[in-house]
Amino acid sequence: MDTRIMTLSQAVEGYLLHIAARRLTETTITGYTRILKLLKAHFEHDPPLASLTVEDIEGFLAEAGEDVSDKTILNYHTVLSSFYTWATSRRPPLVREHLMRQIPRPKPEERTVEPFTEAEVRAMLNNLGTSKAYDRPGKRTTSHSLRHEKRNRAILLVLVDTGIRSSELCTLTIADADLKLRRLHIFGKGKKEREVRMSARTAEAIWRYLAERTDARTGDPLFITDEGHKFTRHRLGRVIAKIAERAKVRNAHPHRFRHTFAVEFIRNHGDPFTLQDLLGHTTMEMVRRYLHLAQVDLDEGHKRASPVDNWRL
Repeated sequence: MDTRIMTLSQAVEGYLLHIAARRLTETTITGYTRILKLLKAHFEHDPPLASLTVEDIEGFLAEAGEDVSDKTILNYHTVLSSFYTWATSRRPPLVREHLMRQIPRPKPEERTVEPFTEAEVRAMLNNLGTSKAYDRPGKRTTSHSLRHEKRNRAILLVLVDTGIRSSELCTLTIADADLKLRRLHIFGKGKKEREVRMSARTAEAIWRYLAERTDARTGDPLFITDEGHKFTRHRLGRVIAKIAERAKVRNAHPHRFRHTFAVEFIRNHGDPFTLQDLLGHTTMEMVRRYLHLAQVDLDEGHKRASPVDNWRL
């Protein structure tokens, strides 16, 4: 088999055969199989293993780990590290790079939540319509207009305005978007349904995008690819990575928009229990992390603004 086109599912199958041959315990094999099954489900269109990037894996870890303990997300990292060690050690190698060596091993006592800054979000929104500058032989440096500016603006605004998961965005249909009431009907994890609100600006961005799709029907995907298909999480991650590259924003993946929404919600005095409902969390574990991060920001802000400290009273 040509390793250049070996799919993720094919590689996972080979790896599971490998660990079975090593006579690992049944419990270990079951745990590894469960985590790798989640990895395959995350990349539902089964991409070539060699096409996956660090950002793709970081997006998987961010989404898969949001409702589990710190110890569990450390297990995810361990399993994926073993998988990539196997993939790079084949002859010939299935992949050239060991992606997990570029992703820091999580510490059980704390998991980093890294929201985008306002400047980073603005930079991405300002880099939707024009390509990166490039040189042509004998001609001046130039750039060109990009397709899908309206679609990509709507996608970014929906992600940062609602905090929905990338998988939830991919499954949205036009019927799920009530632009008049400014609500999205979401089918979340465990087939749980909920409604989230969006701003007038986000609703307008969706309206502008849909106005270009004159033949669209209510049952069609809300956002479609160049080929007219619904997005997969892998494809969505690639679109965002390219936007971020033009905007010079590092470590950009869809799940960071969810973190951004949550932290900004708390910073602006939103109720934690409402946030739990909006995010579709079954527990308060992740919300407590957002609360902690927002509280650190408030503490630092008070240190900078305190008249008693600044005036040395």
